[in-house]
Amino acid sequence: MSSSSEKFRELLLGIATCLVLVLGTAAPSIAQEQKARPTAGVDNTKMGPYRALAQLSFEAFQKGDNAAAAELARILEKTWDGAEEGGGPQSLIKTNKDLFKQVDTAMDAFIKPVMNYAAKAPNPSAVEEAYKEFLNKLKQVDEPSLPAAISDTTVPALTCVQPELPDMDKVSSKELKAIYARITAYSDCMQHYVEERHAKSNVYISLHKAEADAGDAAAKAANAYYAKLQELEDKKGAKSPLKGAKNDR
Repeated sequence: MSSSSEKFRELLLGIATCLVLVLGTAAPSIAQEQKARPTAGVDNTKMGPYRALAQLSFEAFQKGDNAAAAELARILEKTWDGAEEGGGPQSLIKTNKDLFKQVDTAMDAFIKPVMNYAAKAPNPSAVEEAYKEFLNKLKQVDEPSLPAAISDTTVPALTCVQPELPDMDKVSSKELKAIYARITAYSDCMQHYVEERHAKSNVYISLHKAEADAGDAAAKAANAYYAKLQELEDKKGAKSPLKGAKNDR
């Protein structure tokens, strides 16, 4: 029975660790999203490191340093594959497989000609076009497209049922196996719920930022307009070309 107890504790510890990791990966706050500014030239976003490596590789390519460009492109590829293809539950392939494929394809179109420069000289125009497309795909990850309207403002209730913990002194091996299955199902349910809530919150965060940016841009344009109007009013006493031309007739 002690062996069963130890296995049960190990299972609980493993599941608890997974849940802590999931719950600890909180969705970024609106304040953090708005204050995401580059540090040492690298954007403080999920795709920031890949964007920075791509920029360095492309800059080296433009300068004719093909060896450095190829090396940086290879570092980009290995970093991307390790984190977003072979990473954990927050990797892009797990959170958005379709978008992962799009970014991965765009990256390959950019880096492959650069890395294979010794076998075949890359076409500068094609490399630049592929580079811009890759950056565009990275932007789609950092700034997901927003729905025309968000009608669902409700938060689904948590329906995951916690299995009742057994009295280990009285549970049989057969019963313990069934309990393991229920606990595993509970863990999977909780992980799905947390990831779903985070994904939905990111939509609202992106919408908040888009709305705020649009408002700021409109205010800036209006202020520039009124400043120009004020400038014209200050010069009202001066003879304008239009008035002068009219008086000459």
